[in-house]
Amino acid sequence: MATRLPVRTGRLRRRLTVAFMLVAGLSAAVLAVSSYLIVRETRLSDSLDRALEQSRFNLVLAGETLDPNPTAAETSDLLDAYERRGAFETVGRTDGETFSSSLSLGAEQIPAGLQRLVADGRLAYERKEIGGVRYLIVGGRVPSSETELYFFFDEDDLWDDLAQLRTTLLVVLGVLVVLGGLVGFFLARGLLRPVARASAAAHSLAEGL
Repeated sequence: MATRLPVRTGRLRRRLTVAFMLVAGLSAAVLAVSSYLIVRETRLSDSLDRALEQSRFNLVLAGETLDPNPTAAETSDLLDAYERRGAFETVGRTDGETFSSSLSLGAEQIPAGLQRLVADGRLAYERKEIGGVRYLIVGGRVPSSETELYFFFDEDDLWDDLAQLRTTLLVVLGVLVVLGGLVGFFLARGLLRPVARASAAAHSLAEGL
């Protein structure tokens, strides 16, 4: 008659530990991803709302300041007024001429799709990276004028904050996976200890001890 060997709990312990790690990892991953997406959407939406509000005000101000065919002095005064009001750069186009508040920004940095929307008389926006800087570009036409204005809002700080949040969530995810593994290991050892003892006792009885 064959003797029955004691149940080996090592493999079961490893499986339970891995199971706890997977459950903890998946739960934490779902929570981390959903949290990041919610925060990302909220921050980007808030940034867009502020930029659109500022841009509408800028266009109204330009309509009150510029003539239908503005002179260089008028556009210069307008750029000075914008500089006092907010942290954004301005690129304007009128009668084939371009004026800008920044030496690094000009008509060539304005996305073609955005230009088409503004040419149709719409207030539009697009996000674009220029020279390593991530901008939210809002464009519109000055009321009762053919002048087009494009406002470049620097969003680098916003994206840096989101990157830090993403890194923090990944670290927390890793910590939770490790903790899940430790909890699973100790729980498995506690749960399987009686099984190992019962198996050893049954083996001893089978051998007549």
